[in-house]
Amino acid sequence: MPSSSSRLPARLARPTPVASTRIQQPPTPPRSSPAAPEINDEEGVDDAEDVADNPKKRRFDDLCEALDSNPKKAKLVDEYKQLTHEARWVPLSISPFLDTEFTIRNGAPLPEDPSMPVEDLEEISEMSPKEIKELRYCYNALKKTITTIRENEGLWEGNSLAALIGTIDSYIGRARSDDLGQLKREVLGLIPKREGVEPLAFNNPNKSARGWAHVSTGRLLCPCNRLEEFDANPKRFCRDVENGVIQINAEDFPCFLYPEDSYNPDNVEEGLLRGEFLRSVFRSIYTGPRTATKEAPGPSAGRPSKAKQHNMTK
Repeated sequence: MPSSSSRLPARLARPTPVASTRIQQPPTPPRSSPAAPEINDEEGVDDAEDVADNPKKRRFDDLCEALDSNPKKAKLVDEYKQLTHEARWVPLSISPFLDTEFTIRNGAPLPEDPSMPVEDLEEISEMSPKEIKELRYCYNALKKTITTIRENEGLWEGNSLAALIGTIDSYIGRARSDDLGQLKREVLGLIPKREGVEPLAFNNPNKSARGWAHVSTGRLLCPCNRLEEFDANPKRFCRDVENGVIQINAEDFPCFLYPEDSYNPDNVEEGLLRGEFLRSVFRSIYTGPRTATKEAPGPSAGRPSKAKQHNMTK
């Protein structure tokens, strides 16, 4: 795939300015004159017929025109709406931190056969086999998610490619912000309730009242191997952490990462990222806030969830 410095495609290039010198044109002969030029527009007709007979080419041209136009006008184009809808799924289906430009520009030239050498690809040749494998996975996942990358892989170049990447990145960021905004309002209600412990106030914007300053959030942060000590005297444990009496290190995995009473110190990966709180957060984002506290699968009222819109089955 050409780099960002590639020549601008002719269909998007601006006309070259004509010099201001005034040139006297010869008189136009009458239509009946044998010297009159014959107008042959068969080529233009053929081009129009080719576009009409090739829906994929027409969709590609419409999307390129939308990317090069005013954003408000672009949102009226079906191909642009499809692109932005698909781009919003990228951070949830591939990675919220995907480097879109690097993935597209360096993933497209990769040979389909993983056993083929990549020494002639400057950027990729310096990558480790593990990094190349990850790049290949991310690019193939991006092709599967973004229709126009899959259908028009060899057509995107120059300024049109830069506009495509910029738009995808923009809507990845918007999707991430929307999900975080939703969680900011709802996440306190997803914290598991503890008998005899007053839950956090939803309308209290003071974050200093959370973390180790509150028993509910403190228990989520408590290292799994010290949970019995925490439960014996939660307030004292939280106070000792805040005062530095109890030291918490990076190796002390917090309780919210694991299901209740399932931490295995001999195999820390067992049950990792399966905690009740994380599952509720996951369901809130993927299948909707109404399903956040539902353990059993099933339909939920309201608009279709992100998972349903993108045919996510597992």
